[in-house]
Order: sequence, then C-alpha cells, then structure tokens
Amino acid sequence: MSKNYIKHQIERIKRAIESEKEKIADYRENIASVRTRKKRRAESYSYKIKSTSSSSSKANLRSSRADEWKEFSRIIDRDKVKITNSRERISKHKEEIKREREKLKNHWNN
Repeated sequence: MSKNYIKHQIERIKRAIESEKEKIADYRENIASVRTRKKRRAESYSYKIKSTSSSSSKANLRSSRADEWKEFSRIIDRDKVKITNSRERISKHKEEIKREREKLKNHWNN
C-alpha cells in the first residue's frame, strides 16, 4: 500500500466519524423536540382535566395521556439507542485510524 492510499483511508474514516457526530447531534435535537412537545401536551392535559366535569371524561383523558407518554418514551429511548450505536461506531472508527497510522509508521520505517 502506498502512503497516499493510507492517508486517504484515514481521511475517509475521519469523514465517517464526523458523519456519526452529526447524526448524534440530530438525535439529541429530536429528543429535545420530543421533550418540548411532551411539556406542551402536559400543560394542555392539565387544562383539559381541570375544565372537564365528568369523571369518565377525566378517566379517558388520563388514559390517552398515559398512552401518549409511552409513545414519547419509546421515541426518546429509540434515539438514545441510536446515539449509543453511533458512539460505538465512532470508537471502532478511531481504532481503525490507529491501525492505519500504525501502517503508515511501518511503511515509513521500511
């Protein structure tokens, strides 16, 4: 392998790392967005429950709120898993870079 090829490989891996970092930022933004929606919905539910007079309507509201909260949790948990996976890929890419740099050192020594 030529030195230029190895350098190109290192640059390719660095771009892959940057791509993963961008994905993590997007996932974090999504989580923040979901939390904001959840907060707004909580305020809305609070108002609806206070303004509802029948107990069956209140029970239905509470039930729908619980379902919606579960969905919010699923979305957040899914994005957290994606963040973890991206971090693992970044770690693997960093190991790849170390191996490529070691190849480069060995190439220069020969």
